[in-house]
Order: sequence, then C-alpha cells, then structure tokens
Amino acid sequence: MDIVGDAPHSVEVHWDVDPDKERIISSWMDADVAAEWGACGIAALLVEYCTDCTIVARSRKGTGFDYWLGREDATPESVLFQDVGRLEVSGINKGRSSSVAQRVKKKEQQVLAYGKTMPSLVAVIEFGKPLAHVTSHEKD
Repeated sequence: MDIVGDAPHSVEVHWDVDPDKERIISSWMDADVAAEWGACGIAALLVEYCTDCTIVARSRKGTGFDYWLGREDATPESVLFQDVGRLEVSGINKGRSSSVAQRVKKKEQQVLAYGKTMPSLVAVIEFGKPLAHVTSHEKD
C-alpha cells in the first residue's frame, strides 16, 4: 500500500481471509460502511507503524475527529490529561486521486475547525489502488 502525504512510503499489508468468505461478504453488504470500518482498521495499524502512538479511545460525536491518540501505556482515563493527539479517518471504496485529495482537505478542515490545541492526524484510505493519504498537523 502506498502512503502519500507528509511521510510518503510504501508498506506491505497482509490480510488473512477467513475460509467462509461468503459469510464475510454478506456481513458487509453496505460498501460505504465497510470502507469506513476498513479504513479505521488500516489507520489504526498505520498509526502504530508510523508513530510512537496508538489509539486509546473513541471520540464522542461532534468533536471533529474519530479517535484519541496516546502513548502505548495510556488509558482512556488518562488520555485527556496528556499531550496526545487526535485522529480523523475516512474510507473510499474506489476513487481518483482528486477525490482522495478533496476528502483529505475536507477532513483537515473538519479537524482544524476545533483548533490546534493538540497534534492531529488525518487518514483517508482508498481501497481501489489501495492508497493511504496521511497528513499531520502540529499544535500551536
């Protein structure tokens, strides 16, 4: 998978498929929901691979981002009191590079609308190629 954005490189992604592939497919009949959840899984792996952080908690709706990031030893109770970050994720089943760039811009605006009080990452995962577009924003 190619990673573009602030730290471009490539990574190998291996996915072990359950022998009951039909059951898996029928469990994810909504392709948009499947892309969003798949993007969250890929983004979680990329955060751990590319940074010294991990996902420590799901964010509440209305915060402008999806997940709280913290150090490996962080807990959901302590994360709000550390110098941690935010992660916003979006998934696209198949799209051109221009649609990925538009989604990245939209998600960056969404995260930054809530201020730059802590670092944030935006990850847009496109499954057609596949491609991960990851940008980071430092706090002020």
